[in-house]
Amino acid sequence: MKGRAWGRRDAYAAPAPVAVLRAHSSPVSVVRFVNLTTHGSSAVAGDAPHATLVSGDHRGTIHVWNLASRRSARRIDAHVHGATGQASTLATGGVLAVAAASGRLLTQGRDGLVKVWDLAAVGGHAGDSQLEGGPNARCRAMETQRAAPSALVTLKTYAATFCKFSVHGRSGGITLIAAPATEPSQLDVWDLRTGTVIMSFKPPPQSVGPKPGCETISGSGAGAGRGCWGMCTACKILRRPGDGACSAVHSFFLAAAYEDGCLRVFDSLRPGAPAITLKMLDDVALSFAVNGESARGVAVGAGADAVAFVLDLQALRARVARRFSLGAKTRHGASEVVLREWDENIFAVAGWDNRVRIFDWKRLRPLAILKYHEDSVYSLGFSPRPIGAQSIHGSIVPASASCSHRDEIERAGEAAARTHSTSRASSACADVILASSSKDARIALWNVY
Repeated sequence: MKGRAWGRRDAYAAPAPVAVLRAHSSPVSVVRFVNLTTHGSSAVAGDAPHATLVSGDHRGTIHVWNLASRRSARRIDAHVHGATGQASTLATGGVLAVAAASGRLLTQGRDGLVKVWDLAAVGGHAGDSQLEGGPNARCRAMETQRAAPSALVTLKTYAATFCKFSVHGRSGGITLIAAPATEPSQLDVWDLRTGTVIMSFKPPPQSVGPKPGCETISGSGAGAGRGCWGMCTACKILRRPGDGACSAVHSFFLAAAYEDGCLRVFDSLRPGAPAITLKMLDDVALSFAVNGESARGVAVGAGADAVAFVLDLQALRARVARRFSLGAKTRHGASEVVLREWDENIFAVAGWDNRVRIFDWKRLRPLAILKYHEDSVYSLGFSPRPIGAQSIHGSIVPASASCSHRDEIERAGEAAARTHSTSRASSACADVILASSSKDARIALWNVY
């Protein structure tokens, strides 16, 4: 796919989505490719090429997708408020995040719960692409989809924030989960094996806030008071540089973004005040992405700009490398930024202006603007490698095309899909490397770069 740069009159045409998934009846808050197959005891999301697309919405419903048929293969009312299944409110339900560990699905809800599901125990693998067994196969599949599995494990975090959890797999089948706690600025790290909190990170009772104009503060005195930090809005567990596969369970860093626009990095071996505090944004920091090797990152928030930063976890220092505009003319702000981790070449930003923007990771150069959704884009997910050789055939429309072309785009994509066999469609879907979900209750699949 060729991208386009802002301000160029001879801009390249951006692609239309190659497929649109419709099963949700409320805004789709999260979409991810996760690994639901077990390859040993240490399989975690993204380790294997056989990833499954999973999405969750504001009602608390989870859909596990079959990309060959482009239909929902499983539906789980994971975080729906009330026994009767009425719609969740933001204060009582809805899905915040999904992930996978050891072949099992993990979901986080606005109900303050983190749940673990074994989809293989609910009538087969989530990625089954064909119906076999005669004329009653479709009926049996519908009964399987309607089956209401019980969660294997439920962790009660009692959190009522919008901060998504971070899942980190370690050797020996150990899975750590960082999630917000009852106090909005506090993060707890859970051990999934025992279902207990092994460590908590929160503002020191009496700490001094960062000085104006000072970007980086290191050492035990870094941080701000509980009232100054605000709510934790995003978090990610980072591996300690030099740690091998058999490193201690409690050896890690925890990076967290806060309402005051700061990124704070906690050291599990030196609990207490954050080891690094970096003032990133003047507005609320809502999401950040960090690569695993050089600890470079990008953060977005409620403003028109994003920031690229560098973390030195050995020297416990950080700096802002560059501030750049996201290019939104109206409705500034972004819900999420995600990095394509298997090659670290591009990252994508989910904009409040209904757009998905693709950037070059190294040069921070804008590559493309993807237009389809009618409302704010909430979540993005890249599929893991390898990517198939076949490509999905879809209509190409100008980047400036409005959402009024939605029906034509979808009809063209569906017509192209009908001209291929099921096996060809399954191979083609391996090329879909970006999924976007929106407030318009739809999921768009894009074949980019």
